[in-house]
Amino acid sequence: MPAIILSDNGVSSGSAGLKTSGSNDGILALQTTTAGGTATTAVTINASQNVGLGVSPGVKLDIGSGTLRIRNATGDSNGLQIYQDTSDTTRIYNFYSGPLTFGTNNTERVRIDASGNFLVGTTSSVSGYTAVIGGSSGGLYIGSTPVATSGALTLLRDTSATGANTTLGSIVFSSSPGTDYYIGKRSESAVGSLTFGNANTGAEYARITSSGNFGVGTTSPIYRLDVAQAGATTIASSFAMARITGANSVANDLTLIGPNTSQVRINFGDTDAANVGEVGYDHSSNSLRFVTNGVQRAVFDGSGNFLIGTTTNIGSARTSIVNASGVTLNLEKATGSSLQFTYAGGTTDAQIAGGGNGALLFYTGNTLSEKARIDSSGNLLVGTTSAWGKFAADIGASSFTASTSGASLTWGTSSTSGRPAITVASTGTGEDAAFRTVVSPNNGSTWLGWTNGINIETGSNTLSWCINGSANPSRVFSSGGVAMRLTTGGALSTTTGSLGTISDIRMKKDVVDATPKLDKLMQLRVVNYVLIDDPEERKLLGFVAQEVEQVFAGLIEEHDILDPDTKEVTMHQKTVKTTVLIPMLVKAIQEQQAIIAQLQADVATLKGTP
Repeated sequence: MPAIILSDNGVSSGSAGLKTSGSNDGILALQTTTAGGTATTAVTINASQNVGLGVSPGVKLDIGSGTLRIRNATGDSNGLQIYQDTSDTTRIYNFYSGPLTFGTNNTERVRIDASGNFLVGTTSSVSGYTAVIGGSSGGLYIGSTPVATSGALTLLRDTSATGANTTLGSIVFSSSPGTDYYIGKRSESAVGSLTFGNANTGAEYARITSSGNFGVGTTSPIYRLDVAQAGATTIASSFAMARITGANSVANDLTLIGPNTSQVRINFGDTDAANVGEVGYDHSSNSLRFVTNGVQRAVFDGSGNFLIGTTTNIGSARTSIVNASGVTLNLEKATGSSLQFTYAGGTTDAQIAGGGNGALLFYTGNTLSEKARIDSSGNLLVGTTSAWGKFAADIGASSFTASTSGASLTWGTSSTSGRPAITVASTGTGEDAAFRTVVSPNNGSTWLGWTNGINIETGSNTLSWCINGSANPSRVFSSGGVAMRLTTGGALSTTTGSLGTISDIRMKKDVVDATPKLDKLMQLRVVNYVLIDDPEERKLLGFVAQEVEQVFAGLIEEHDILDPDTKEVTMHQKTVKTTVLIPMLVKAIQEQQAIIAQLQADVATLKGTP
């Protein structure tokens, strides 16, 4: 093995030298020899031009155990040191106060300054931060797929990650012991959303969607702020900007808390003014106030009084309303809840109150005596507390009259019958005379008509048209005479038995002679019958409508009979227009008379009578 040995006094112990290996593998070794003659290889250069310090080199520079030290420009023994300790921890140290810098393309890119601050793209630290990323397009990117984002912290999931709880890219805040929290995209189903939640369980607490909506307790926020309690049923609104939905069966509160000397307010504004409306609670006075158009309009004071247009309650009123003219409306609790009307001076004038049992009472006068009520059944009672119908009025012996020139309306007792009456009176005679309505609950009669003319009166199961007063069956043309009467049995009777039909030629057109009727009239069957629901089973004379319809269809009319409860049609009832038979009978008589005249002529011929 060729070798060059350097020694003192011509001895080999304690010497150094260069030698090559004897196996022709191209290794050059720098060795040192101890005083005992033991040789140690300090530097090895192999055929691959790898250099080893205390070790056979496997790379270009291969250092065995120990520290790589680069001294500073002044030759100081410290400077930069690189080594790996016995715990396999690799250490790079600058033993001086200068920074440790890293660069590319002959340009510094990263540095760790003497205070331990990590600086990227800048040489200046920022107070309060241990890491600074500078530069016009600086940013920190962590992930597997780059995105076109500048100046941002970008976290991307592993492209192979799947599942709801797989880390897809997030910032995790960890504590031990304790719960870890995350900000990021933790679920592959949360497309375009930034979520916040529990990093241990993957439970989501809140999210910001790609539309900019912020949801708490919901994964589908549809408003700029959408808060929902677990299990809450949500309802959408077309105009809402925010929604808070609770699921508590007792209470769901939105609480605003402030110091006990200040106000807590909800402000309403627009593009012209930030505070045009307000609802605020003043803790210093324990009052709740309402503001519109920048002006306070109403307030609930600390005593529970509701004040509108004023800051001072009037008298003992719980509610005071004051307009620009000073007129007030006071709501005060009297006997039961009430609505009380007073003058501005405080004099009570009228009151509407709850009377118990569902009744609404009306009071007037300084003594607030009851004048009317609506009972729990909806009956309107005036001057009485007892109902005999939907409207009941007790006017006593007095009357009420409202009059104008030539006419009057009187509500009182009729001077002619002594019964309660409503009378519309005017001067004149006939149709210009007084018109009246008399209602008498004692005998069941009702008058409707003129005092000097025809009256319509009900009573005794009849509807009577009378002359100048109450019906008197013993009279005909004198006062009280019955001109016409309709009974519940369907019988219509008149004084003269005359029922007319409008027949003025001036009201007709297309007038022609009627076709023969005798043959068809002979086809009609005249029958006796009893109506099914007639309790007296009176025998009547007439026709069967369905039979008449087969001969004279024009004499039949149909009427729908409705069920009184369901209002559904239960029958198409047929009626016969019997009065139209009168001109048919006249036509038939004319036909018969023509036949009789012809028979008389034939008989005369047979007798030889000229």
